[in-house]
Amino acid sequence: MGSIDLVVTRYREPLDWLEPFLGRPGWRVHIYNTGRQPPPAAICAAAVRCTNVPNAGFEWHGYLRHLVDQYESLADRTIFMQGDPFTVSPDVYCLLNQTVL
Repeated sequence: MGSIDLVVTRYREPLDWLEPFLGRPGWRVHIYNTGRQPPPAAICAAAVRCTNVPNAGFEWHGYLRHLVDQYESLADRTIFMQGDPFTVSPDVYCLLNQTVL
């Protein structure tokens, strides 16, 4: 069976939109936090990774950190998302729900 990594870099955006994907079979959620306020504890507990990274600018820093740290164990598919994906992709739920292993 394949795997999907959902990699999210956030500053202080709410992450409740991730809840449908936290327990999805074959999916692993990785959260890279660049802000001072940590993500909600319940979401971090359900995610595979919840890591603080320096705020070096844009979300790409968290994406690069994921690729470097997970290079030897990357998923079959990796999806990179902003903390609030709805600003650039209002149909994000539709797109993610169409993603298959």
